[in-house]
Amino acid sequence: MSTTFQPNERVNWQHESDRPDSAMVYGYGKGLPIPARVVKLGAKRVQIELKVRRLYVRNSLWDSKFKWVDATTLSPRVLPCAAFHEPMQHVHAGFVLTGWKHPNGRSQVFPNGTWYPAVDGFTCGAPCGTEEQAVRDALHSLLSGGYRTALVSAISVREHWIATDQDKNGAGAAELPELKDRLVKVETAFPPVDPTCTHVT
Repeated sequence: MSTTFQPNERVNWQHESDRPDSAMVYGYGKGLPIPARVVKLGAKRVQIELKVRRLYVRNSLWDSKFKWVDATTLSPRVLPCAAFHEPMQHVHAGFVLTGWKHPNGRSQVFPNGTWYPAVDGFTCGAPCGTEEQAVRDALHSLLSGGYRTALVSAISVREHWIATDQDKNGAGAAELPELKDRLVKVETAFPPVDPTCTHVT
């Protein structure tokens, strides 16, 4: 069988099922790609390892399940999966994507802690319930312009402090060079659609 997949490679399995409990078993929404790992290659199919939650058990651990699937249902997976105990970090175009956990701990909405997406250590985006989701959202923020917008906003705020003589302890002025360096880096990697649109002075 001709395939580019190799054993231990991270993949996503595109699973479709009419079983009502299928999405619950795999822990992902119906129709969404399911994180998996290639175990071995067969003559016609690929054996993958999946992580499956035990039904109706609160805070259950993930169990391994092995399946032979058609290679056409697999695609490369770049983002880490906590169920496989993979490091919760991804590097994209030189940017390190991680999650940052708020020190205030748990809440009713986020019983496992409140996580924020972080790009090169700079938090941006909405709160998340898991570190895995935070890393995923960090990639989305980087690619969709959310990270750039957060930087532009942070720079504008500090420039306003300085212009209106509100930067009494000089914290804003001290932070500006790093923020502008970050903006240069992201605009170099992902140039704005309008070449005249720049906020770096």
